[in-house]
Amino acid sequence: MGKTGTLLLVLMLAWLAAPAAAEEPDSAAAWEKLDRQYQTAARKFIKPWQDAKAKGEKCELDYTKHPSRTFLPRFSAFAEQYRGSDEAVKALIHVIRYTNEKEERSAAVAALIDGYVESKAIRPAIWILRTRAPDTLDTLIEKSPHRDIQGSAMLARAQGLKGTDPARALRMLKDVQRKYTDVVERGSTLAHKAEREIFEIEKLAVGKIAPEIDGEDLAGVSFKLSDYLGKVVMLDFWGDW
Repeated sequence: MGKTGTLLLVLMLAWLAAPAAAEEPDSAAAWEKLDRQYQTAARKFIKPWQDAKAKGEKCELDYTKHPSRTFLPRFSAFAEQYRGSDEAVKALIHVIRYTNEKEERSAAVAALIDGYVESKAIRPAIWILRTRAPDTLDTLIEKSPHRDIQGSAMLARAQGLKGTDPARALRMLKDVQRKYTDVVERGSTLAHKAEREIFEIEKLAVGKIAPEIDGEDLAGVSFKLSDYLGKVVMLDFWGDW
């Protein structure tokens, strides 16, 4: 065998003997590992408080060291490494929910909307965006191709507007009733949820006449709320389950 043939044989044997390079885990497996580490750290953080409570003692926790904060760089790095995956959406949601840094939150919101506005995986972000970046819900309403996401985003946006722009909130809620009667969220249709919000705006806002209430007092005597028209009334609703 010539020198060239001998060299090729040596290289081939060396390649066969070399350990295989470790494959990078897919996004689902990588997220499962990271999330498990986060949940473990969260349980460990809260345990001293739980133990103290069980003993009737007090325990002050430093929430600046809560895993929801300390894991933020890892969530951000995950979202970048697995960009385009459903799990990257979960990581960005964590960042948006837990960071107190406006620039960090804005960057995560931009990454979420720019990269995943057409993804089904973005739906769990709606209720975080409602408080953290409400204007972005308008983009979801306009650009998401999924009716359930459009409807949920419209409902959330309207709920956020009740206190500042009730007229616009009312218009959006009636749109939800009209367009998304078949969309179910957490065991109830969006139309039913919108109906309750509409009732609150139209009947329970400051300056509105309260709806009639029938009941019995502690002595078993029947009464109506309207019996006290013109008087100061304090209502205390409670239940025992």
